Amino acid sequence: MATFSSDVLRKFARFFAQLFKSSLRRACYTLRIFYALLRRLKSMRVRFGNDTCSAGTLQEELRPAICGSGLPAIRSPPTDLSQPGDRLHHTLAVPAYIAFPQHPLYLTPPSRLNPRDSFSTGTVYDVRVPDANVDSGQRRVFLEMNTSTNEPQFVFLGHAGPPERIALQSIIPTDVKRYDRKIKMKWVEPNHIVITPTNSKYVEEVQSGWRDFVHPEGPRVYYHHETRVFTDADMRPGKADSEKLLLMAKALNAYAKSQPDVRARIGDGAELVLELVTEKGNTTIIKSCGYYFVDHVERVIFWAHPYTCEPGGEILFNVKAAKKLSHIKYSLESQYWYHCELYPHNRYLPRQIFDELREIIIHANAETITSDTSLAPFDGIELAKMLDLMDRVEGSIDKMHAHSVCVVARFMRLFTKVKYANFCGQPGARVDADRSIYYKEGHERETLIFRLSNLILWYGPRKHYKRIQRVWVDEIINAPRWKDFIAQLDKEWMGYTLYVSARYIWSAVEDLASLKSTVMLAVDVSFLAVPDPYSSSQTLSNI
Repeated sequence: MATFSSDVLRKFARFFAQLFKSSLRRACYTLRIFYALLRRLKSMRVRFGNDTCSAGTLQEELRPAICGSGLPAIRSPPTDLSQPGDRLHHTLAVPAYIAFPQHPLYLTPPSRLNPRDSFSTGTVYDVRVPDANVDSGQRRVFLEMNTSTNEPQFVFLGHAGPPERIALQSIIPTDVKRYDRKIKMKWVEPNHIVITPTNSKYVEEVQSGWRDFVHPEGPRVYYHHETRVFTDADMRPGKADSEKLLLMAKALNAYAKSQPDVRARIGDGAELVLELVTEKGNTTIIKSCGYYFVDHVERVIFWAHPYTCEPGGEILFNVKAAKKLSHIKYSLESQYWYHCELYPHNRYLPRQIFDELREIIIHANAETITSDTSLAPFDGIELAKMLDLMDRVEGSIDKMHAHSVCVVARFMRLFTKVKYANFCGQPGARVDADRSIYYKEGHERETLIFRLSNLILWYGPRKHYKRIQRVWVDEIINAPRWKDFIAQLDKEWMGYTLYVSARYIWSAVEDLASLKSTVMLAVDVSFLAVPDPYSSSQTLSNI
């Protein structure tokens, strides 16, 4: 806390207040410097005798004088970190505390979970949810391992009826079947619809505690602010069972917090995604549930159970020699960006992420200009368009613009996937697009048939084989280099086509010319064969 004499500060303020009335340009600039200094010291506490106030109070006292001096108004960003909306945003996590209801996208602050609502310690975990009575009994859910499949499952117990079991699976964002729903409507002609003056609501109702958002591409997604759960399940009344879904979410959170290695990652910013597999024709019956957690600080997804990465799956992506976690982290980060692309709502676009993406695009653009073996997944024209697009997205920084967040997340996902494929950060990282990073024994040998084909076709196959090798390196295709390769082939084939067409046209012209000369010769011969009547009469007269 800084202590100053009240008389000195008041005289200091009156001195600069007198400068406001001056017409000197230097005094105006001095005033702006002083005002900027007050803006920097706004959070500092100043003691006036026995009273304590902030420098911001002095700034507010000087504001009328500044406005009356004719100086341009200075708009300072909010620096009071006590307000949730004024905090600096460094991640894409959905804010936990947002004022409500100033904006339709803002969510209510989540209530603190009661420790008594968590699971009890042991191998079987029990969640009791108040006000969820079934046949005068409390509904309970257990998370246990299935002895036959050795996979986790939920077991729901009620007052009556047999227990209901729902399989639990660890998934990744690409396993969300948003683009494979295959929900179709009947092809019928529209009927007459009368809109009365009483029709004022044009939105779909959702179940209690849920908020629905429309993705920039069109699908509707749902978010529960208390449990921080995203889902694509239909949460309208009469569709998916909200009570059952929330029970599973609380069971997963409690089970994750019971594990020491996972507890630290389950914070206020962690999110949970539930992908439900329901009965065909009846969305209230849940057959299985897939889940994953999101860590916005580390930019990865994680699970409370072991997850097996298949060689041909979306994590390993059939990349040879992928075994280190520091390398696989890029693939997990790519899945993280895909999650942000699937659920872009209620997220501030941080300046840090925007600057990082713009730097990546600038470097990739410069690399395509200065190098023929660039690793960038886009060509120069596409990168220039992306850079121009980033200038338009800059206006969405620190704002909840779902479309801009979706664009930034998609670009980051593509560039991060390229980092994983090229072993970024590893000792044997790929630095040129046409250079292999593997030692493949016996793969470079040419077969006898290939050698004979080269001799017969004047080494044409070997030339094209070398060109394909420079494009398809380590069974990975670089999109810009592949486009150039196809363009060169099209150009060569177009030249052969023109040559063949010219030869065909020339031969056709020659055939036509020869046919014409043959016809003319035949006409001439036949004309000569016709007897001349005048010649016969003349001969008779001569005789």
